[in-house]
Amino acid sequence: MPNPVFYKVEVGFKDFINENRIKDANLVERVKRKDIDPEELDKFDPVALKLELNRLRDIVRVQYKRLIQERDSKIVDGRNLWFCHGKEVVGKKGCNRTQLDVRLEIHHMEPYTFSSLYGKLGAEGVVEWHRQAENMQYLVSLCPSCHDLAHSTKDEEDAA
Repeated sequence: MPNPVFYKVEVGFKDFINENRIKDANLVERVKRKDIDPEELDKFDPVALKLELNRLRDIVRVQYKRLIQERDSKIVDGRNLWFCHGKEVVGKKGCNRTQLDVRLEIHHMEPYTFSSLYGKLGAEGVVEWHRQAENMQYLVSLCPSCHDLAHSTKDEEDAA
């Protein structure tokens, strides 16, 4: 996971862990916060935020991973295989490989991305959101290639 970065008009992109200025915005994952007051930015602790988000992701993965695997799997030759839902998410470019072909991860569909949920609901709210069975429809299994395609498609839509 790339280090969180913020856009600050007067200095451009800056990696706050390594204290490097970044000229190419495509090299980093943006947290989508603009024009942050410089004094507030100086108080921000990206390492603590990253640790907190990783802790929350671990908590919610325990809650939903087995459920999603069972839902997104099919019996093939007597084996229960977990499938990528890339074709459903990104269209023709997507795949339907299994966990035997490639490692699959669970992806949050728009507008219920992990970061937007955290921003709206806070830490406890994110955990509670993942406990609700009706919200599992917004989570899908994707391989790394389809996951990257889903994000690049979203970035293209945002740029348009």
